[in-house]
Amino acid sequence: MNPVLRRLAVTSTVALGLVASGLGAPSANASSAAEAGNGATRVAVAPRVAKIITSAGIAATPVGDAKAFGFQGTVALRFPITAVSADGKRISHSGGVKLAAGHAQIVLQRFRVNLKQGYVSAVVNHGDRLAVFNLADSNRSRLGPVRLTFNEASASAVNSTFGVGVFKAGQNFGFAKVNPA
Repeated sequence: MNPVLRRLAVTSTVALGLVASGLGAPSANASSAAEAGNGATRVAVAPRVAKIITSAGIAATPVGDAKAFGFQGTVALRFPITAVSADGKRISHSGGVKLAAGHAQIVLQRFRVNLKQGYVSAVVNHGDRLAVFNLADSNRSRLGPVRLTFNEASASAVNSTFGVGVFKAGQNFGFAKVNPA
């Protein structure tokens, strides 16, 4: 198994154990799920990406029960875990993030980590669920053990929505760490 997927699989197995034991049983209500103690996933935005977003006038704000906070010299977001699949290969989250500059915006919600396929999907702009990041090894473990990299569609969407040309497929977006309860 790919080392990145192995690292996330170990974490999701712990989360799955908590859900199966009833200590963090998933709930249909996202807020209840967060309060039930399923844990959360922290995503630290790569410092370079944070600088690019800020200099382009793009504001990133949490949506729903996601939280934003300063972390290791950059910004991070925390998304509550709402469910882990029976096989431990999918981790679902509530909350999201809105990227906005003027009237242009992209809203990503209800992230789902797919360990089997090695990507993260989200509901985009209140519409379809799309793959938005690929999973890769992290070279900055203090920010997170797994890197989230842009795929072609997500890089293109950010570039065209905000009139920038700096993002490309395979480029690092940030670092993730699953923290089960």
